[in-house]
Amino acid sequence: MQVEIFYTRSSSVSSALIEHALTSLPDKLVKRYRSFHRLQDRINGIAGWLLLMKATATLSGHCSLSRIEYNLWKRPYFSGEADFNISHSGDCVVCAYVESGSVGVDVEQITEIKPREFRQVFSEQEWNLLENSWNVPGLFFRIWTYKEAIMKADGRGLNLEPKTIGWDYHPCIVDGKAWFTKEFILEQDFQVTLAGNEAIEKYVLHQIDIEELFQISQFGR
Repeated sequence: MQVEIFYTRSSSVSSALIEHALTSLPDKLVKRYRSFHRLQDRINGIAGWLLLMKATATLSGHCSLSRIEYNLWKRPYFSGEADFNISHSGDCVVCAYVESGSVGVDVEQITEIKPREFRQVFSEQEWNLLENSWNVPGLFFRIWTYKEAIMKADGRGLNLEPKTIGWDYHPCIVDGKAWFTKEFILEQDFQVTLAGNEAIEKYVLHQIDIEELFQISQFGR
């Protein structure tokens, strides 16, 4: 499996560009993002969908969101062979895209963390590793992005119990299905993990300037 990763750093975007970008999104998403009070959350949310449209326009020649459906757990997906997943943390927004199969992605900015506040999501073995690590934040986000990427690829998200997603298993078996992962550091301080239903042999990064992304006008609903 080859995963195409489109990403951007969501620095400040003018109100005019935000309004312009919203015209490219379905009414349901427009209503959702207009309700966001925090500007960074609004920009990140819109940017994720624009990255998806950029990915589909680049790789398949179309950019409409009309083929998107939602499963029982409200996970968006294409009604076809291709799949995608979106994640953001801090000012980094990532969209993973595959032409066939299932994919999940999680990005987390590596910052100081208090692991005990999240004790319930780790197995005993994982917790022991954290307690004895010389780099607790780095290991914490490696384990967490692994779990979340698999939960998102599976389609049930946090409806799965994170503790049951064992970081020390490769591939990870969830209800009889194997999930393969690939992890890397993006731009020095973001931990990224990809999950797929096939071995991830390669990933390709496409960095998109945030203003260029919000200015694109040929996107369609």
